[in-house]
Order: sequence, then structure tokens, then C-alpha cells
Amino acid sequence: ATLGYKPQKEIIYNNLLPYSDQLDEESVRWFREIKQNLGRAVALRELRPGIVVWVSRLNKYLRLYGFKFPKQDHILLIRLLYSVFTVPELEPHLVSHVGGALYSLLRKQNLLTPDDLELEWEPLYELHDRLLHSKNETLGLIKIPQTLPNTIRCVIRAARPYFPLSCSSEIMTKLRPLLCPLDVTFLQAVNLLALFMPTYSAYKNPQISYQVWFDEMAMFWRSCGNRAAWEPALIGLLARLSEHAVGLIDWNPYLPLMFSRIEQMFSLPILFNKTNVGGKGNLLDSNTAARWIVSTLGTASGSKTQQYLHKMFVTLESYFHPANFGRDCLKLTEFLHMLTNHFVKRVNQERFFQPVWGHIPLPSRSTGSPTRTSRTVKHRQVGFLPLHVVQVRVP
Repeated sequence: ATLGYKPQKEIIYNNLLPYSDQLDEESVRWFREIKQNLGRAVALRELRPGIVVWVSRLNKYLRLYGFKFPKQDHILLIRLLYSVFTVPELEPHLVSHVGGALYSLLRKQNLLTPDDLELEWEPLYELHDRLLHSKNETLGLIKIPQTLPNTIRCVIRAARPYFPLSCSSEIMTKLRPLLCPLDVTFLQAVNLLALFMPTYSAYKNPQISYQVWFDEMAMFWRSCGNRAAWEPALIGLLARLSEHAVGLIDWNPYLPLMFSRIEQMFSLPILFNKTNVGGKGNLLDSNTAARWIVSTLGTASGSKTQQYLHKMFVTLESYFHPANFGRDCLKLTEFLHMLTNHFVKRVNQERFFQPVWGHIPLPSRSTGSPTRTSRTVKHRQVGFLPLHVVQVRVP
């Protein structure tokens, strides 16, 4: 049977099934039934069993057939479920149920561009504030499912690339009253900023996107050097921005501060007069640190990240030696693993599988062959040292 349209993305392994010639007719009939009944349930405001049953059928359809429907239906389904997901005072269990299907439809960013779909951020912000920043659960007025916080955050992250460019100033206007470093609300504000602030399309118009908040938040980061609890969330936002705007921002003024924070992350046993002065480290994770370092590499664009990275590995080389194996060595090898993964991912995207939309760095700002050769020669020896470590568990 002929579909009559170009599907978004099918599961290619279905063609190996013995009844693959019947899948087109079966999928068209099933998807038509899901569309009709889901639209009828929303129009009649039938939460149970209507919306619950047909959202479950849609989830099952996505698992069995993938995105086997036209782009127009894909957009309409997202808008329909988004309107249900952001209904005021909707019960938490339905929010979690609909959010799972909405995330499944949004997670393939290469299928839809911001020209095809635009979503408002304010309904998601109000939903997040109502369910996750409320005292109602503590007072026993509502019951929050265990999967709901993660579902809401996943939907926000998947919908973030489709926020309008002008929302950066709106988000800052909303959160700026909470940005007081001497108050506990600063942690909440930075977490919300890192969650909602869009960066995927920031390269289109920097004046109304990241330049709205970058200098202000960098000022807070430089002023507070006391290992603040909000620092990992802010560094995560900066790492995401650097990945989505490669070569557009001059990171050289921030390199000494960032690499000092990365070295503190390892909590190395530094002794002076038999006293540990290395500190307890901070909450920064290896994935965020490696993501930021790899995104700022590029000697042709004037970045000095390669020089700082080489100096850091020269400093850390002795800690990778098998004779110095300890609890800090696990964190070091994890960082080395993440650094290599992100570097391979960036090279792969720049040379082989470029994204359908989003920022593609110019050849002068990409990771050229001198950068790859320099990094490989300088850090290969460090990478081979942990291979000789034999971890022994002491009962």
C-alpha cells in the first residue's frame, strides 16, 4: 500500500518483518483512528478515559512505527498535546501522562525547525512553578507522581529550541528580582535560568538572545568565589551556550577562572606540612566541564583553550600514574573519557553529519587538523597511564 505522504522518520527495521508489505495500510488505519479519537476527546474535554486512552495509543504507535506521519500532522499533534499539557489546574497524573507523549514528539530536533513550530515559554514556566515550587505537596493538598519533575524538565528542554528569540529578555525580566547573591532565591533563579534560557538559535541575533544575560551573569560568577551552590547550574548554561555558538564568543577572559573551577572539581589531595589544602571540590560534573572545553577549542579563531588544557594536563599527569591511584583517579579518568567523547562528537558534526538546522561554525572556527594533532600528541600519554591500574576492592 502507498502512504500518499512523506513520513517524518520510520523505523527501518520494520522492513525486515515477514508482513512488512502490510505495515503501511495498518499504520495509516491506526494513525487515523488515533487522530480522530484524540481530537474528539480534547474537544469534549473528556479526560478519562478519552485523553488517557488515546495518548497511550499514541505512545504505542511511536514505539512501533516511529514518526510515520506527515510533518503537518506532527506539528498539529505537538500543538494539541502542548495545549493539554499546559491546562491550568490539570491534575499532576495527567500532566505526567501527556508530558511523556509530548516529549517523544519533541525530542527529534532534526525533524522540525523553528520556522515550522513556535512554542510559548510562559505556560511551561507557570506549570513548573505551580507543581514543583509549591507548598501544596508538603501540606498534603496534592500528590505529585515520582516521574513528574523529570517529565516536566524533559519537556522544557525539548521545547526550548522552539521558544521565540525575544523570550530571553522576558525570562530575565521575570527572574531578575530573584537575582540577589545574598538570598536563597538566587539558587532558584539560576536553576530556572539554566532550564528555560534558549541557546540553540542564539547565533541568529545575539543582541536579543545571549547578550541580554551573559555579561550580567558573568559578573555574578566572577564576584562570588566561595563555591556557591548555584555555580554548577550557571556553568552548565555557559557550556550549552558555547556548544550552540561555537566561535562567536570570546572566552579568553574567562579561561583562568573556568580552568581553576575545573581543577577544584577533582578534589585532589594537595598536602602542605602534612595538611590537606586541596579543598573538598565543588559540585561541577565532568560532562559539563568537558562540554565547555571542547566547544571553546579552535586555535584558528584565537582561542587559548588549547594552551590552558595542555597546562592543566601537565599539572595532572602525575595523578594519572598507577602508583598514585586513589578515589580522585576515578574522577580524572571520567573527565578524560567525557573530553574524548565530546571532541569526537564535535568533529563528527563538523565534518560528516552536520545538523539540519542550528549553528554550523565556519571552517576558520572549527577544530582544524592542527588542533586535533596537537591534542592527540600531547594527551595520548596521559590517556595510557590509567590502563595499568588494577582496582582492588578491600572488604
